[in-house]
Amino acid sequence: MYVVFDFDGVIADTEGYIRQAYTLAGVTPPDDILNYEDRNWIDLQASVSVSVIKARKNEHYLRLLTEHPPNVLTPFYVAREFLGYGHTPVLLSGAQDDQLEAFYRWHARRWPFFMTIGNHRQQAKMRWLAAQYSRTGMGGVYVDDQPLRYDISRGWRYIQYRGQDQHELMEEIKCAFVSVLSAVE
Repeated sequence: MYVVFDFDGVIADTEGYIRQAYTLAGVTPPDDILNYEDRNWIDLQASVSVSVIKARKNEHYLRLLTEHPPNVLTPFYVAREFLGYGHTPVLLSGAQDDQLEAFYRWHARRWPFFMTIGNHRQQAKMRWLAAQYSRTGMGGVYVDDQPLRYDISRGWRYIQYRGQDQHELMEEIKCAFVSVLSAVE
């Protein structure tokens, strides 16, 4: 089964990096910036186009990830454990591919992910999950720190990462696996 993880706020503690990157790009991010994926908050303060601000932010974010690795969070170790059990951990993120590559370079020797996919906001992630289930008949568990704003596909269960310790998150995922298997049968 798949165990799919978001990146920012789940695998890595990047909130400070994102806040700093937006500040360097010329805007003041909201206090809870990780809750603003797919939402437009920049228009209210930007003197230049949103696309220019986002491009600047992405450049600064990449530089910060390249210069200093963010702290790894509990789900990174959970992904390693599930890989050892023969499951398929996937990193599915709204971060750009080059940003994920920068993080990967810091952790290549212990990288737990079978696939790393960037540039997917939450709605696109839900489409990816549905396509995986439709194509392979295999579903799994999706772990994100943000509440779901879109319906999750058949064959999948969602777990919100709220800072659970490794044991607690492992147990939640195992229970979700059982739920997925019993719903599919």
